Amino acid sequence: MRRIERYLSLAWESRAVPVVVLNKSDLCQDAESKKAEVEAAAPGVDACLVSARQLTGMDVTFRELILIPGGGMVIDTPGMRELQVWGDEAGLKQAFDDIEDLSANCRFKDCSHENEPGCAVRSAVKNGALDRKRLESYLKLKREYAYLSDRLTMKASAIEKARWKPISRLARKLKKDAL
Repeated sequence: MRRIERYLSLAWESRAVPVVVLNKSDLCQDAESKKAEVEAAAPGVDACLVSARQLTGMDVTFRELILIPGGGMVIDTPGMRELQVWGDEAGLKQAFDDIEDLSANCRFKDCSHENEPGCAVRSAVKNGALDRKRLESYLKLKREYAYLSDRLTMKASAIEKARWKPISRLARKLKKDAL
């Protein structure tokens, strides 16, 4: 579920309309409950089941973009080792809109949902309205977006510093030559 949340955050960020496809549903003893789990972790996202018989002969050993008749695309991959966040937190807010809605009731507007008093999100975890692992996933992705933002700021700062370095050297040299 945590990986699905990560993928959804990036899909929403890209302005795509995500759909979660659960394959080999006929090989899973409780496919409908798994689908319900995914739908709970992905509010507002359609989840569908596909049987192994529908996938016969479609063993994927390479990445493939499949155009769907009537519109849409599916990216089929043999698996990914890593998926890093990119952009701003718009996709995160959409993938975790349940947490965003709860946070509107926190005592403090800048609540980090870690240890502030009057946190509506932590209260929802305590009373069972919100899964603790979902909150942990949200906070982890939020930290990744903050790290990305810091990296981009540092990169911009380093570029600016590099741009001014020769100008400063020239100014010092001109000042020294004038003396």
